[in-house]
Amino acid sequence: MIGIIIAQNERPERRSVKFQSTQEEYAMAKRKWTRQETDAWLDSHDSWFYANREDANLFVRKRCLGINWTFNWGNPWSWVMTAGLTALLVSVAILGG
Repeated sequence: MIGIIIAQNERPERRSVKFQSTQEEYAMAKRKWTRQETDAWLDSHDSWFYANREDANLFVRKRCLGINWTFNWGNPWSWVMTAGLTALLVSVAILGG
């Protein structure tokens, strides 16, 4: 009976520690990256679009001259904003035209 009580007490600790480390890893993964980190990511990935799921930024600076911004396509909110803007433009074109 004592062995069963000890075994039951060990299991929740293991689960909570595993859950806590997963939560910490998720919190560390979803942080806003700096401009230097964003540039390093773009250098290492040969892509026309910035789609970094680990970066919490919604907008990132483009690397061309001037003041230019683009979406981080790895952030789900960029897709929501694009769909909302598209729906707004389509509804204005249908209702206004």
